Amino acid sequence: MKNVLFCTIMVMGIAAMCHAQLGAKNKLSIGPEVALPMGDAADAYQLGYGLSLQGEYQLVQQFNLTASIGYLTFAYKKEIKDLLKAVGEKTSSSGSIPLKAGGKYYFSDKLYGGAEIGASFSTAKGGGTAFAYAPAIGINLPLANRYGLDVSIRFEGWSKEAATYRFFGLRAAFTFGI
Repeated sequence: MKNVLFCTIMVMGIAAMCHAQLGAKNKLSIGPEVALPMGDAADAYQLGYGLSLQGEYQLVQQFNLTASIGYLTFAYKKEIKDLLKAVGEKTSSSGSIPLKAGGKYYFSDKLYGGAEIGASFSTAKGGGTAFAYAPAIGINLPLANRYGLDVSIRFEGWSKEAATYRFFGLRAAFTFGI
């Protein structure tokens, strides 16, 4: 986790030195995420939270390729935590590192739709890797001539063997042109 944080800070510092316009299609964004579990995941978890970094590269005028990495952890519901404690199991939640690639189609300068696929790597011992998919819709709001705010909502699923964990995610990220 320390290496991911260090790399994130380094990328932000390098990008902050760039003097690109916000309107540039090549962008980096970093920001917090909140996840609301659904289905089977909602039976055990109450809320997820984390941080993500996303890069965008303009392929054609209205379409950007994306790559993202993040860290998400989900908090157990009280009754699940109590049950785990009663049987002598660990009650702290483990995290996941989703690594995804995809694209964003800009309907206008601000509004976009996107989708990414990839993998979610569990940080728990023996947790394994799940296939990840995430369609999203969002908006880029300019804050200054080269900075902005990217707010998006997505439906994300992580599938491993017969289990699929689904959640709605909300991301509010600081964006800067590169």
